[in-house]
Amino acid sequence: MMLQRMRSFVRSERGVISVEAIMILPILIWAFIGSFTIFEAFRQRSISLKATYAIADMLSRQVDAVGPDDIDGLNEVFAYLTFARDPAWIRVTSVYWDSVQNKFRRQWSDSTGEYVALTDDTLQPMAQYIPAMATGDTVLLVESYLPFKPVFDMGLESLTRAQSGWTRHVIVTRPRFASQVIFDPSS
Repeated sequence: MMLQRMRSFVRSERGVISVEAIMILPILIWAFIGSFTIFEAFRQRSISLKATYAIADMLSRQVDAVGPDDIDGLNEVFAYLTFARDPAWIRVTSVYWDSVQNKFRRQWSDSTGEYVALTDDTLQPMAQYIPAMATGDTVLLVESYLPFKPVFDMGLESLTRAQSGWTRHVIVTRPRFASQVIFDPSS
């Protein structure tokens, strides 16, 4: 009798769905949260890139001199467009080609936050972003950074650092209505 009940218990398939659900539910929850986190990371990257293009386009249309207050204001616009929860920064540099020294040079540079303006020496690693230019041409190099902090810790913490480049963008644009954008440090 006892042996027959044990065989019946072993062969019974009642409750299998509950056991399978308990085993698979954590994996499903992890997959859902992971999908949400990765989607959010790509969404934030896309928003940051679009906002950087908008800032670069606004600057390229300037005919009057810009100053530190203007750059700070553009940083506020960038933070607004990206729904920034943490401090974001932008750096704007006017660049020209020096055919005598055969390298890119800066006319002016200004940044927000704790990041410093570019110098001629710190500009050279950025040359990979700048297209070939004729002598006398100028371009605006607009950099932005938006910290990304995932809602759930899914192994994306490396994307939160500025060095990762995940939400750090560099846009190069030519001035549209003038030969160059002038910088006035007093305004």
